[in-house]
Amino acid sequence: MLNKVVNEKIKEDIISKFKTAKNFNKTSLELLEELKKNNFKNKHNLITIIFLHFNILELIIKIVYEIDKDKIAPYTHNIFKIYNDLSERYQKYLENEFEKINIKSKKILTSTNIKYNSFKDVLKSNENNIKNFKYTSKISENTTLLFSYINKILNKIENEFIKTIHNLEKH
Repeated sequence: MLNKVVNEKIKEDIISKFKTAKNFNKTSLELLEELKKNNFKNKHNLITIIFLHFNILELIIKIVYEIDKDKIAPYTHNIFKIYNDLSERYQKYLENEFEKINIKSKKILTSTNIKYNSFKDVLKSNENNIKNFKYTSKISENTTLLFSYINKILNKIENEFIKTIHNLEKH
């Protein structure tokens, strides 16, 4: 999946974003466990998980942009624009992985009233969710919990890019 990034500053930025995304993800998983123990009664934990997912998704899109373009991602929350600047190869990869997980989730949760959104709809709503969340904790209708997607993409980035960088640095 991943290109070879040559620029050292870009490598450092990718690793920094990756570590931040992993830490946010770890926190969201811990909050999910706490939420389960309390029978999903603590809505503040759910809101925090969703906000962390907004940020993790932004970091993932920016990491993939930096791998694809070998330059620092734009300083914006408009990840739909960043996504549109990706090569078709990376766009398809990110979208296909999202759809695979969405299809599995739909099969498992057919009896619920959870709305499933397209990847592009999730990206479009992400900017407003991040910008407006500090003013109101209302979530847009295109919000999707992204546990499976986040874990899959972060593992892919770690296995195909981060470990490669560390192995090259050891030699």
